[in-house]
Amino acid sequence: QFLSHTSGMKRHDEYAPASDRAAGTLIAKRRAWVEHVLQEAPQFAAGQFSYSNVGYMVAGAMLEARGGAAWETLLTTRVFAPLGMVRSGFGAPGTPGMLDEPLGHWSQPAGFAPIDPGSSDANIPAAAGPAGNAHSTLDDYARFMIAHLAGARGVPGLVSAESFATLHSTVAPNYALGWGVAPSLQTLNIAGFSHTGSTGRWFSLVWLAPSLDMGVVIVANGGGDRAFAAIGALHSSIRGRWIGA
Repeated sequence: QFLSHTSGMKRHDEYAPASDRAAGTLIAKRRAWVEHVLQEAPQFAAGQFSYSNVGYMVAGAMLEARGGAAWETLLTTRVFAPLGMVRSGFGAPGTPGMLDEPLGHWSQPAGFAPIDPGSSDANIPAAAGPAGNAHSTLDDYARFMIAHLAGARGVPGLVSAESFATLHSTVAPNYALGWGVAPSLQTLNIAGFSHTGSTGRWFSLVWLAPSLDMGVVIVANGGGDRAFAAIGALHSSIRGRWIGA
């Protein structure tokens, strides 16, 4: 339920900045936050789909309790390293005060405002890491998508074929564990998986078509409706060219 947004937890914009500022390790901060949030009554009935990054934060704390290490360490050793994702990490990419990576941008009425990676506003709170605090290069992210494409065709790799099937199987209508499930991808008329995400400073759209052994990822280093519109327009163009090929 935590990974399929059917737990009844608070909506995705409810983070834990107070826990992020508290003393202690990230593990301690997440555990304190989870102990607090689990005392609150759910906002929605269990089983009802309601997108909530809070569920991912709880799941991350559960992994830390069972895995004996911080979520960042577990993700690095069990996902990044096996897939060869050597240029992936956590927090905003880049070096504070330097322009060695693209900057994230807030969308404003007059345009986009860049955010230095050293700013406290450059990403979501570190304690909320499992909700979307990882960054990746495009080639690293492609490795992750390829792993899911192979898994959807029954090829084990990062996890077993059975675990991939669980990750890709619907729990809520058209939603699995972190992936939207489309019986017929728009305009392509084939089954696939998709995911769209943003921290407000970045935007990404991914879809995978296992029967074609292909996928597409589109990213923008800006958030808000303006970035969403740009990604949507490019997405439509790519699908149109694919159909016409």
